[in-house]
Amino acid sequence: MNKLETFVRDQDTAIDQKIQTFNQPETPLPEESKTKTKSQILVLDGIRAVACLAVLSWHVNFLARNYGIWPPLHSSNHLIDILIFLGESLAYFGESGVILFFLLSSFLLFLPYAKSMLFDTPWPGLRRFYLRRFFRILPGFCVALFLIALFFHPEFLHRSHWHDLWLFLTFRMDNALSQQLNGPFWTLAIEFQFYLLLPIIAWLFRPIVRHGSVGQRMVKLTLCLLAMVAWGLLTRYWGLFLADTPKLDFLIPHPVSVAIKPFIFGDTSDTGKFFEVFAIGMLICMVYTYTQNSPLSEPWSAKLRRFSPLIFTIGLVLLCLLSFLHFYFSNAIFSLPNYNLAFSVLNPYNSRIISRWPLWQGMAYAISYGLCFWALLYSPPKLKGLFEWSGLRWIGLISFSLYMWHYPLLLLFINDTARNLQQHGWNHLVQYGAFWCWTLVVIVPISAMLYRWVEQPGMRLGERFIRKLER
Repeated sequence: MNKLETFVRDQDTAIDQKIQTFNQPETPLPEESKTKTKSQILVLDGIRAVACLAVLSWHVNFLARNYGIWPPLHSSNHLIDILIFLGESLAYFGESGVILFFLLSSFLLFLPYAKSMLFDTPWPGLRRFYLRRFFRILPGFCVALFLIALFFHPEFLHRSHWHDLWLFLTFRMDNALSQQLNGPFWTLAIEFQFYLLLPIIAWLFRPIVRHGSVGQRMVKLTLCLLAMVAWGLLTRYWGLFLADTPKLDFLIPHPVSVAIKPFIFGDTSDTGKFFEVFAIGMLICMVYTYTQNSPLSEPWSAKLRRFSPLIFTIGLVLLCLLSFLHFYFSNAIFSLPNYNLAFSVLNPYNSRIISRWPLWQGMAYAISYGLCFWALLYSPPKLKGLFEWSGLRWIGLISFSLYMWHYPLLLLFINDTARNLQQHGWNHLVQYGAFWCWTLVVIVPISAMLYRWVEQPGMRLGERFIRKLER
């Protein structure tokens, strides 16, 4: 960071001259620039698809194991046992895919704000931002909410559950409530709350960041984002270990802690608001904005392009390591089959590490995914081409519907088809293959239809409404 500040400060005059050039009237409006930038970063659609497919794979494997479609594997050979452990832990790594969704959201939505703070482009319009978010999320979510309640959980339409429906409609559902209707919904509450707060967070950063050279602005914005990381970790620690105890009663009365906990941290079943994860995505966005708009960023861009394969490899290695650790801790917490020979060295420290795992898990995954994400933005064509493949990008386009609908449709297969297959004594491999066929032949097409019939009309309606208001 100091090296960056020194490099840019030595050339302040040149930067200021170029900034004047960038701020001519023909520069697109921030939202137009955002749309154009998003369409140009084709790799982001592929990354979004990977995040969605990771969560989908996690639920397929988790349900297959829990309902006996694919029973736990055992071996008397220690080496094979370790390989089984490593293979199963990789099969369940997709549970962390929601972290990648959070990184993508913060990166994309912070783009116009980062550009405005660093290069004095016009500040994004608040009304346009909120309206676009509402029309992007609400149509698909409301249709999914009521159809899932109607066909899978009709008890939620009863008067006794109207308050719960209101919590869903206002995006205040916690993890425990979401599990009663549709498990993945809890992450939508986290995302939507971040959407509401992002313009306020950026507005608070703006008076701190907007003065000085570009290098100085980047240093100040980095410090602001690090403060956001600290806030996320501190509130997570407070919610996990302090809010429900009398340890801070001398500072915050206990009734006050109980009252504010759902707003700052979440309820008992939650693990925080993930501010530290969103801040990592915003930090990547800041660096990307600088390299795309500053005339003096080419040396930094060249270095990032040169080292992107190494950065991507480091991120993947960290993801694998975290997957092994997470699966090991899950075995220890839920007394699952003991495939822990690969990490037996941790046995004496189990209780201490497991108790702290929820505190650091989100941040660790954010750094790992962030390294891969960051590397792909500057990666060589061959690596980037894998994520820009049209088929993968198509999955990215329908990912919102696929994310909302896959879990209840997977349970539909479990409760009906899978039981019939098991009663007829079908082979486990055949059952598992049928499970994936159901996913590809039924769930993906249904999600694509809902994207076309619900999400796209909602977005078009939103754009027409925004244009009418602006006129």
